[in-house]
Amino acid sequence: MVKSQSLVGIDIGSSKITTLIALRSTETQSINVVGVASLPSTGVKKSQIVDIDAAIKSITASVEAAERMAGLSISKAFINIGGSLIASRNSTGVVAVSEPEGEITESDVRRVIDSARAVSLPAAQEVLHVLPRQYKVDGQEGIKDPVSMTGVRLEAEAHLVLGSTTSIRNLTKCVTELGIGVEGLVYSGLAASESVLTATEKELGVVLVDIGGGTTSIAIWVDGSLAHSAVLPIGAKNITNDLAIGMRLGLDVAEEVKKHLGDKLKAQVSDKEEKDGDFKEGDLDLAKFGAEEHIKASRKTLVEGIIRPRLQEIFSMVGESIKESGFGGRTPAGIVITGGGAKTVEVDTICKRVLSMPTRVGSPHTLNGLVDDVRREPAYAVSEGLILYASKSSAPLSRTGGGISIVRGITDKLPKGMFGRAIEFVKQFLP
Repeated sequence: MVKSQSLVGIDIGSSKITTLIALRSTETQSINVVGVASLPSTGVKKSQIVDIDAAIKSITASVEAAERMAGLSISKAFINIGGSLIASRNSTGVVAVSEPEGEITESDVRRVIDSARAVSLPAAQEVLHVLPRQYKVDGQEGIKDPVSMTGVRLEAEAHLVLGSTTSIRNLTKCVTELGIGVEGLVYSGLAASESVLTATEKELGVVLVDIGGGTTSIAIWVDGSLAHSAVLPIGAKNITNDLAIGMRLGLDVAEEVKKHLGDKLKAQVSDKEEKDGDFKEGDLDLAKFGAEEHIKASRKTLVEGIIRPRLQEIFSMVGESIKESGFGGRTPAGIVITGGGAKTVEVDTICKRVLSMPTRVGSPHTLNGLVDDVRREPAYAVSEGLILYASKSSAPLSRTGGGISIVRGITDKLPKGMFGRAIEFVKQFLP
């Protein structure tokens, strides 16, 4: 009988809560999705928990629906974290090799990573990820894996992703209240990168832009490792709000209009409209989308007058973030847009025009199984990325920037039995 390991990712977003359950074969290492559920989100605003009870109710509904589809119960999961309180910085750690006459060991690598992690932080922040970018051995740069090399001085350049302690606790509480253990919290931009970006793009240098409902996550990859992380307090819901205000529509109607325009890159009128002759070519009858009155609106008015200015604002803010990072000239692979907002009409064209960089819309396509509902849908980039991240986290710690990171401390990975508690107790006294 083939044994399998369950992998679970819960994407808690401003618009939807998505739960993905997958099984990984211990023999072939193939990953098959067996449960998927995506339901509207409540209690979450701009990727922050604003109503714990409402958020727990939404997460419960999503998890239970996925469990019913998969036919199994989950006990632990990886959760995404975003919000405008996400910050990042690059740090350097230096240690002396424990055996100068011998070789660099895994222990030396862990010590230098811990050294890079030891930075002064405000009381309200804590480290989410420590992502090594490169190592130096006796001044030699560009080393991805120093283990078994010879040297006396080991340096590590690492990228630290920081999160708000309050946000982390609230998010963790919402999940643990369901009896589900949090295996790790993963920055949304990093999770989306796992499912959308190619190894070549990461190596060349690329900017991932994940446009969610309430926020936009940015992840800049340089030389195969994450070099900058940021979150903008603006997302696809702002476009919906603009349509609702500009056309005097309800939010639900405005959302349907936005989706229709995104699905139809060229405006098309229905056969009925063509026969009636009441509307000019390219006009939309908003009553079809739930509007109370037969309001006609041209595609030009909706796209050029309302949607385009908001997209230009979003990508202008992305450009400012890239400029502030200092890596603007090191991303020849350009921009990869993903997330639910990536389906907005003309999103890639406007991005290319504003940032003057190569642009493509990225969709996840790596998982097998029950993925018809999520395959090639940018909105599921984070949830699929969480599964891929979970599959790597159970492997040994990767020392390259493109691999798994230390997620909120090594002690999170330890067993919770007597042996695990004993190790946790000892670690309290270690530097």
